[in-house]
Amino acid sequence: MENKTVEELVKENKNNMVTTTQLRQLLSNSVIVKNKISSKILKKKDKLSDDLLNDVKYLLIKHTYQCGRESKVKEFDKKFEISERLKKIKTKEDFDIFYRYLEEIVAYVKYYIG
Repeated sequence: MENKTVEELVKENKNNMVTTTQLRQLLSNSVIVKNKISSKILKKKDKLSDDLLNDVKYLLIKHTYQCGRESKVKEFDKKFEISERLKKIKTKEDFDIFYRYLEEIVAYVKYYIG
């Protein structure tokens, strides 16, 4: 991500950003996985179980499908490295960091785009 902040990326791409609906879809799919992870008693550094890792992989598959359907989503994925970040998730902490990153994107999109 060329060391740019999420805020800078959103500002730079606000004329070619995914729709709020597309962004919410990614976030709501992530909430489902987050809730499954939260229901387990895990410490930050704990590795996710195979079932939870499969849920993360399925989240990636659903996102990849959206990228294939819509060029704006694909461009968003490249600029914000969503797929790459999903592929690196191995622990509870990894997922928490990814989820906070998504929340940050949503917040700045709401602020700068509406």
